[in-house]
Amino acid sequence: AAASTTAAAAPTGPSTRSAEPPQLPIAIVGAGAAGLVAALAAASRGRRVVVFEKAVEKPSSAANASNTARSTGLIPAAGTIQQRAAGVHDDSPESLAADILRANGGADAALVRR
Repeated sequence: AAASTTAAAAPTGPSTRSAEPPQLPIAIVGAGAAGLVAALAAASRGRRVVVFEKAVEKPSSAANASNTARSTGLIPAAGTIQQRAAGVHDDSPESLAADILRANGGADAALVRR
């Protein structure tokens, strides 16, 4: 028996595909201050957002489990222009590392001292 082959006709009408690619949710990793602000900013612009947070027993304790809680909500720095202008001249990266390790016993000392 001979096999017959037929070519599929090329579509000739308007495309049924959307001109816009589908918008996937934005994945935010971490429910600390930066993660939640990023999620709120994206959501306020109409984007769907999924926030992933490390294992937490109670949702109300998520803020306490974040790195924001560990950093006391600050972005610390040592030897800044603002410190020098305020008369603080005895600060250094080493003293900052010591402060972080003293305040957060769970911190990796090798990473803190980098």
